[in-house]
Amino acid sequence: MATFFIGIGIILILVSLVYLLRRFSHAKTIPFYSLDTKKDSILTIGIIGDSWVTRKKLDIILHDDLIKNGFSSKIISSGQSGAKSKSVYHNLFRENTDKNSSKFIIESQPEFCIVIAGVNDAVGQMGSRYYAHHMRNIIKTLLHYKIRPVVVSLPNVGIREMMNGMNVFKQYRNIISAYVNNKAIVDNIDSYRKKFNEMLVQENLKSKIILVDYDKACEEFSPDSDLYYNPIHLSPKGNERLGHLIADTLLKELRKDTQFTKNKP
Repeated sequence: MATFFIGIGIILILVSLVYLLRRFSHAKTIPFYSLDTKKDSILTIGIIGDSWVTRKKLDIILHDDLIKNGFSSKIISSGQSGAKSKSVYHNLFRENTDKNSSKFIIESQPEFCIVIAGVNDAVGQMGSRYYAHHMRNIIKTLLHYKIRPVVVSLPNVGIREMMNGMNVFKQYRNIISAYVNNKAIVDNIDSYRKKFNEMLVQENLKSKIILVDYDKACEEFSPDSDLYYNPIHLSPKGNERLGHLIADTLLKELRKDTQFTKNKP
């Protein structure tokens, strides 16, 4: 009987180790693929990320703001609800038959690609290195295909409020993860942002991306704010604010570049 329980214990430990390795492991760099598609002549802007990108929440706002300012454009987007930055990176390489694939974004060869990711990293207490690593991979992939990354800084969502709504198992799992990955600090947005900015400097990427400061659109989550639907999602009003901020950021960039201004209708 003792041998039986020891065996069960060993199995549980092994299963736990496999789970932890899969959950927190950093993705290896995936080899680039070749493109055989032709670029559209119209200004094309891609959007990739998690649930903040699904249901074309930002597409219409961006398109309308650009057209009002004289820039015709095609907006294409691909978001996966619940995706962590690791999945957002992997989705760039998944075949188009996969429902979460965003490979078609790269194949469309947009001039810009907006990246909104990291909320689920923060909620899941994946660690700032995990977030920075996969954001680096996403950025480098886009740059390889001559696509300018437009990165929205990690949204200042309600991490503690979200955790309080979890079951006991998930709460303790996240507390332990925060202890291991973030010096026991549950409210991790600032530390994730800091590590991301450090990565940009270390990898010489800061001048190669366009950074959209989320805080200029929406303040930190508050239960009383009408900009949030819940602790980790924006309300329609919040989405509008973020969409307008991204559009304004893009417009500044477009007006600097004669290849876009000369093609204005």
